[in-house]
Amino acid sequence: MINKIKKIKNLGLVFSDYRWDPRLPDFKRFNFFYGWNGAGKTTLSNLFSELGSGTSGKYPNLEYEIEAEKITYKQGELFNKKVRVFNQAYISKN
Repeated sequence: MINKIKKIKNLGLVFSDYRWDPRLPDFKRFNFFYGWNGAGKTTLSNLFSELGSGTSGKYPNLEYEIEAEKITYKQGELFNKKVRVFNQAYISKN
């Protein structure tokens, strides 16, 4: 289970240099993202969808650090946890 996103860099405009605010609570087993159009919801869900490969074809300079169960994963590393994303791409595909 993903606990927090410690860092995201070079992922579109919204996540050009994001750092986790320590005042934020950790993620739980199920999480729901909502916000205004252009706030980064789809961009973030696409990142979650690509975690299994460790790379992003659309953002070759992407850098991230994601903490899951006290282990930090970075781009290029295999994220061996199952992440299910239900976004517009999922709906279109299914």
